[in-house]
This record gives sequence, structure tokens and C-alpha cells, in this order.
Amino acid sequence: MHVYFWGVTAEATGTEMLEIRFSGPLTELKENLLQSYPSLSEWKHVITVNGSVASGDQKVEDNDRVDVVPPFAGG
Repeated sequence: MHVYFWGVTAEATGTEMLEIRFSGPLTELKENLLQSYPSLSEWKHVITVNGSVASGDQKVEDNDRVDVVPPFAGG
């Protein structure tokens, strides 16, 4: 799985992309990321899976694309 970080989330993790092996609930992936990158918890962020905003209990697969992005506004 590729996990991409954008904006302040990339700054908080020190990377723009991780390649990891994971299959399971999104909540577990988030816990793993927060354990590896505690500073990520200081920033509000939205997680998308394959381009759609994800919910906490959603299952993610090893071949999914996950993006961790700061909140954004459009107009």
C-alpha cells in the first residue's frame, strides 16, 4: 500500500510517501501511523482511500492508495 502525506502532514512525518504492507481496518492503520509518527496527532487531517474520504471502520487493502491530507476548503 502507498500512503501519501500532504502539507503539514508531510512535515509532521518527515516524508511524502510510505510503502507498507497492511490489510485491515482503517482505525488500525491510523493507530500504527500515530505510533510511528506521534507528531501527526498535532494536526487535523482527513484520510482518503482510493480518492474517497474514508470512515473509521472501513477496511483497507494492501493494494489501496491512502492519502493523509490537512483539511482544505474550496470555493
